[in-house]
Amino acid sequence: MVDAAASLAPATSDLRERFRRKIALNADHYLRFVEAHRYDPQLLAREMANIVKAAELALSEEGAWQSGIALVESGQRLAELRGHLGLWRALTEQALAVCRRLAAAGLAEAAEHEGALLDNLGEIARTLGETGAAKRYFEAALERYRAIGRPAGVGRVLAHLSQVYLHTGDVLAADRCCAEAASVLAEDDLAELALLYNNWGLVTSRLRRTEEAQAHYRQAEALFARLGNVRGQAKVLNNLGQLYYEMGRPEAEAYFLRALELYRRLGDDPHAARTQVNLGAFYHDILGRTEHALQLHQAVEPVFRRLGDRLYQAHTKNNIGVFLADLGRREEAREAYQQAAQLYLELDDRTSAAGALANLAEVLLDLGHQSEAAASLVRARTLLDGVDHPPRWVTTQFAALAARLDPAADGQTLEPQGGP
Repeated sequence: MVDAAASLAPATSDLRERFRRKIALNADHYLRFVEAHRYDPQLLAREMANIVKAAELALSEEGAWQSGIALVESGQRLAELRGHLGLWRALTEQALAVCRRLAAAGLAEAAEHEGALLDNLGEIARTLGETGAAKRYFEAALERYRAIGRPAGVGRVLAHLSQVYLHTGDVLAADRCCAEAASVLAEDDLAELALLYNNWGLVTSRLRRTEEAQAHYRQAEALFARLGNVRGQAKVLNNLGQLYYEMGRPEAEAYFLRALELYRRLGDDPHAARTQVNLGAFYHDILGRTEHALQLHQAVEPVFRRLGDRLYQAHTKNNIGVFLADLGRREEAREAYQQAAQLYLELDDRTSAAGALANLAEVLLDLGHQSEAAASLVRARTLLDGVDHPPRWVTTQFAALAARLDPAADGQTLEPQGGP
């Protein structure tokens, strides 16, 4: 008599292996699809559910792990564009756990994938406004890349880390990150160099090293053009717009509008909305077109809500408060500032929360609510006590508020946001 169990075992094993190969091939197919259409987010968005499913299946089957890791690494930008960063963070954490198992099993390339995944987790956290988590991920990625001797990875992560320091006000640390990145990157690390020069432009702009910032942006622009990276070119245009805005020059408008046109053509909703915020702030601060600035901000607020971008929801709310206050709609401004401060506090962004509360104190003084204004200013000062590098514009505003009781000072927008 034939032993049925023995006869079925090889067939079952073979079937399982074919299933694993099919899962890996499916993940590889979607990896090629994402790479081939990385500048066509609308096409990619139609396949988002299939891309996610392919990654999930590959990460669940040992024989398909490497394909799943590669797909997760590549698909992050699509997730950002379509407001799926929370979902992609979970996938990236799963891929990182799998990667570490592969490293423990002796797979040589696992360490490099681990560095890339940690860097991606840092970018996800930074985009979501979670600055502390972003810094921890970037530092872990740096440690991994340095341990395996990957200068391009080190340079890329340092360029990303510079933006964490920039956001927290430690601009000199941001500058040091960029200088170190420039010292380790090779001439043929084109993508990393383009990223670096764009981000270094943001840093030197904040340091008021204007000519240097312009030079960095031009280098980034040339590299992005050489790579055929239209999104990168749009980022540089936005950042040049920001630079000229800070200089009070009217040509900033043309740069913002060109960036906005490119982002919309690409279907890049997050960056189009952020550029529109910058354009609105320019219209208010430089051209005095406050009503138009308000309309631009109100138009993109639902976009940030849909994308789950609480940091830019907060920026938008704060600036809406400024515009409403200037238009004499002070009760509405009061509500906008309160909402902005709450969003910043939820993100543990103490500096920006303090700025929103200072703006709230100003509008409360305009309304004649001096005790409430004083309480708001005390809250703002308490928050700033825990900040190592408070920006000058906040401390200047605090001094002006403390120096007088009435009338209130004018509101103040947050500094315009660049695009690393």
